[in-house]
Amino acid sequence: MIEPADASRTSAPLVTPPAGPVRGRAASGCSQFLGIPYALPPVGDLRFAAPQSVPRWDGVLDTSEFGPPPPRFSTLGPAAVAPHRDGEDWLTLNIWTPELPGAESAAEATPDAEVAGAVASEARAEGTASGRAGASATEAAGASVSRAAGASVSRAAGATAGPGLPVLVWIHGGAYVDGSSAHPAYEGSRLARAGAVVVTLNYRLGIEGFAHFPDAPANRGLLDQVAALEWVRENIAAFGGDPARVTVFGESAGAGSIHMLLTMPAARGLFARAVLQSPPAMVLDAGLATEVTAEFAGLAGVEPTAAGFAALSPAECTDLMARFVRGQTRHAARWGLAVTFAPPLCPVVDGEVVPTDPWEALRAGAAAGIEVLIGQTTEEFRFFTAGSAPASEARAAQRVALVGPAGRGEEYTALLGGAGAESGAGAGIGAGPGAGSGAGAGEGAGEGAAAEPTADASAEPGVPTAEGPSPDTLFEAVQTDRMFTVSTLDAAQAHSDSGGRTFVYVFAARPDGGIGAAHAADIAPLFGNFDGSFAAVTHPRPHDGDRHLGAEMRQAWVRFAASGDPGWPAWDSTHPVRVFDYTSRTDTHPFIDRWRLFADDPARPLGLREA
Repeated sequence: MIEPADASRTSAPLVTPPAGPVRGRAASGCSQFLGIPYALPPVGDLRFAAPQSVPRWDGVLDTSEFGPPPPRFSTLGPAAVAPHRDGEDWLTLNIWTPELPGAESAAEATPDAEVAGAVASEARAEGTASGRAGASATEAAGASVSRAAGASVSRAAGATAGPGLPVLVWIHGGAYVDGSSAHPAYEGSRLARAGAVVVTLNYRLGIEGFAHFPDAPANRGLLDQVAALEWVRENIAAFGGDPARVTVFGESAGAGSIHMLLTMPAARGLFARAVLQSPPAMVLDAGLATEVTAEFAGLAGVEPTAAGFAALSPAECTDLMARFVRGQTRHAARWGLAVTFAPPLCPVVDGEVVPTDPWEALRAGAAAGIEVLIGQTTEEFRFFTAGSAPASEARAAQRVALVGPAGRGEEYTALLGGAGAESGAGAGIGAGPGAGSGAGAGEGAGEGAAAEPTADASAEPGVPTAEGPSPDTLFEAVQTDRMFTVSTLDAAQAHSDSGGRTFVYVFAARPDGGIGAAHAADIAPLFGNFDGSFAAVTHPRPHDGDRHLGAEMRQAWVRFAASGDPGWPAWDSTHPVRVFDYTSRTDTHPFIDRWRLFADDPARPLGLREA
C-alpha cells in the first residue's frame, strides 16, 4: 500500500531511498522494512522474462508485512511462512537495520568480547541468565523492544551516520523449488543487532525460475537475485548500510546460488564477500536441463518452451512438479545423480548467464578479489534420512558404488571404519548426546525433503562395527560427501588456488534431542531463532550452549562482512578450519582424507549418461 507522500506517523521509521519512500516499523531493537519490491511482478509477458526494475514510487510505501512467497513445491508440502500479503508481486526483499547507538563498533570488537557481550545481552533478553533454557521468542522480543519503543528514523537517500554498516544479504535454500524470505527462521533482528544491515529476498523457484527454455532467459531465479543485489547497491545506504561492503550469504540452494553468482558476469561488482553454507552439487549442463524440460512438457501436454508453459498457471506448474517426481526415478540410468533431486530444477550451465563449469570458473579466477567463507555441517545427510528405516549393509554398499569416489569405494569404506571414524577425521559423525535415530532411505538436496525424526535418541550411527563402519554411517557419510563435502571443498580449493582469500568452517554441534549436526542445523543458531520449523527438527530443546554458539557465529559472520576476516586462518595447504561446536576450536578439516579420495571424481555439472 502506498500512502500520500506527506503522510506521517511518528511511531514508525520512515526512510527515503532512491527507489521511493518506505515506512517500516520498530521491532526487536531494529527498524524493519518488509516486502519491498525490487522488480516488477513476473506475470503476463514478464512471467518467464528477466526481471524488470520497478519505477520509482512517490507516495510512502507501507512495508509492515512480508510480500507473497513465490510458487513453491516440496514433497512434504511448502515450508512455513510468516503472515504476508497476497498477490503475485513475488520479487520483494526485507531489511532489518539496527537503531541502537554504537552498532558500528560491534563489528570491530574482539571475538571473545563480542561473543561474551552478545551472550550476556541475549541471556538478559531471553531469561536464560536464571537458567531457563528455551525462553519464548515473545519474551525475548519484549525485552528488546523496550529499548526501541516508539523509535523513529527519517533518513534521506545516502544520508547515514558514519561510514555505514556492513550489509548481509541472505539467499534462502529449498532445493531451488521451495522456500521464502518470510520463513520465520530467517527473521533478521538478532543478526542486525550484531552490527549489520540484514537483507533477505525472494526469487523465482521451480519451473518459474529454473526450467530451461529455448525462448526465455536461463536461470531466471539467479537473475532475480542479481536484480535484488542491484537494488541493494542503489538503495541500502539510506538504511544505514555500506554498499561497498555487501556480503551475500546463504544455505543449501542459497549457497549454491551464491556459487553461481561468484562466476556470473551479471553479478560482478555487486558484492565484496560471500558466505556459502552447505553448497550442494546441484548444477546441470544444458543437455540434461533440456531433456528435463521436455519430460515436464510431455507430462503436461505442452511444447517444451516458455510459450508452451505460459498456458499453464503457476498452480498448475506446482501440480505438475508433484506428478513429475512420482515417476522420475525411471530416468535414473540416463540422469544419474540428478534423479535424486525432487525435481531436478536448478542452475544450468547455459553458456551465458552461467557461462561455464562453476568450479572450473573459480579455479580460473572468476571471483578474483572476492573473499569467501564456505563450510558445511558434519552430518549433512541426516536431515534427509532421520526417522527412516536403518540402512542395510547391502543398501549402504550399493550407495557407495553409486555416488562414492569412482573406483575407490573399498578405500572409502575402510577409511570410514578406521580410527579416523572415532576421532572425527573419518566418519565425522560420532555418537553424541541428543543424537536422533538412525538413517535410511530418504534422498534429496533441499530443506523440504526431510522426514520427521523419530523420538529415539539412543542410536549411535557413527560407531563402527568390528568389520567396518555401521551401514547407517556409511550410507549417510557417502551421500554427505558426494552432495556437500566435495562441492564445498572443491570450491574452496579452486578459489584459493586462484589467489582468492578463502576461509573454511564446519558446524559440528549436535543439539539436545535433535538429529545431529545435520543439514540446516546451523540456521537456528546463526539467526538466533529457535522457534521455526527448522528448529523443531534440529533444535527441539535449545539451551544456553546453542545460544552461545549462535552468538559466536553471528560475530564471525559480521566480522567477516565488515573486514573480510572471520577470525581464523585462511585456507592453505594445512587445511585449517573453524569447528563450530559447543566448545569451538580451530583445527584441521576433519574430512580431508575422505575428500582426497574424490580427487579424480570432482564436483562438476551433471549431464546425460549413456543409457
